[in-house]
Amino acid sequence: AFNLLLWAAGVACFVSYGLVPAADNLYLGIVLFCVVWVTGCFSYLQNSKSDNMMNEFKSMRPPKVKVVRGGETIFLDASVITIGDIVKLEQGDLVPADLRILECSPNMCVDNSSLTGESEPQKRKAECTNENPLESANICFFGTQVPEGSCVG
Repeated sequence: AFNLLLWAAGVACFVSYGLVPAADNLYLGIVLFCVVWVTGCFSYLQNSKSDNMMNEFKSMRPPKVKVVRGGETIFLDASVITIGDIVKLEQGDLVPADLRILECSPNMCVDNSSLTGESEPQKRKAECTNENPLESANICFFGTQVPEGSCVG
């Protein structure tokens, strides 16, 4: 919306220059058009970087996941798991979605380096350790890996 306002101001400067040929109006119109063009280029670059990052996240999704659905353990494509599915993760698995851990082995940990840059795997447990879900030890995040242990969440 702001860029439209700048376009309108640039057009008004050129119209004003056409009525009264003062160089200031011409220069201002050119500057306004250049500013809109440059901000448009930056906006395009930012959006393309965001799109590329989202595509990289898609590639982090595991192809198949062990899920308990309706009391039955089955392997499903990670893209079709829904709220209410219980996911079983084991050593080496990628976390297919944000999960709240219901039960886990004592050595359960996740590698959050893809999200936070932490070099050491973080221990996880079934108990909530913080009111903030981003800080609690009973949460596993999408795209992280389970280097050790197993859990149900």
